[in-house]
Amino acid sequence: MINAHAEKLLTPAEAAAQEVFRRFGRRPHLSTIYRWMSRGARNLSGQRVRLESLKTPGGRVTSQEAIARFIFALNDTTSVAQIMNRDGETARALRELAADGIGDPDFPSPDIQPLCVRHMTSHDKRRGNTDAK
Repeated sequence: MINAHAEKLLTPAEAAAQEVFRRFGRRPHLSTIYRWMSRGARNLSGQRVRLESLKTPGGRVTSQEAIARFIFALNDTTSVAQIMNRDGETARALRELAADGIGDPDFPSPDIQPLCVRHMTSHDKRRGNTDAK
C-alpha cells in the first residue's frame, strides 16, 4: 500500500517516463500504465500483480517505491520454485504409496510425455510423424 506522506508520488505520465519501464529505448503508452494499475500484469508463475495506485481528486497516482515493488513482484521466483517443486513432491508421494502397496511405482510411465512438453499438430498427423520433438 502506498504511503502518500512518505513516498514520492508520480502521475501515470511521470511513471511512464521512468527508465525501468523503457523497452528498446521507448517508454510505454500511458494506457499501459493505467492497465497495470487496474488489471495488472502476470508474473513468472502466472499470478496477477498490480501496480499500486491511489485515487486523488486530480486523478490516479503511483509512487517510485510502488514501481519498485511492482517490478520485484513481477520477477519473484519463489512462487515459480514452488510450482516446479510439485513434480518432486508428486514423485515422492507415489513412491510412498507404492511402498505401502498402493498404486503402481512406475506410474506415470517415463515414456508418457505430458501435453505441455509435446503436442501433435495436424501436420504431424498427416505425415504420420509420431516422434516427440
